[in-house]
Amino acid sequence: MFKSILRNTSFGLGYLLLCLFLGEMHPFSLLPMYDSFPNWAYAFYVSDKQDNLLPNNKHFTIPAMDLAHNYYTICEDQKINTGYERETKEELNKAGEIMLEKLLAKRANTLTADTIQLHRICYSLEGDSVIAHNTIMYERAIGK
Repeated sequence: MFKSILRNTSFGLGYLLLCLFLGEMHPFSLLPMYDSFPNWAYAFYVSDKQDNLLPNNKHFTIPAMDLAHNYYTICEDQKINTGYERETKEELNKAGEIMLEKLLAKRANTLTADTIQLHRICYSLEGDSVIAHNTIMYERAIGK
């Protein structure tokens, strides 16, 4: 048993020294991508013209959690810089149009609104407060 403890301790010490010697090299990494986070986050939702929420799980077959992924993919394809609300109104409108078209292609039959809006909320940290800015990215009349 003593040999096992000594072997494991030696292995751990050797691994630690190797990490310190090699520095930032996979798999000997401090994982800096998890070391800091931006002080903003985006959330997306769909509403009718009166700002009544249209839940994804009820009206669309695309999960709500995929909206953000779709947004970043579309922005990357369209060469739109994202984050910190730096997108222009025109860029948001273009990305919103593409996102809403993808959603409508996967809509359920329960959607009864005449007009739907795609919203982006930017949550940001200002001092010790979380601030939310809601922007309508795109609005579209739909046929039933």
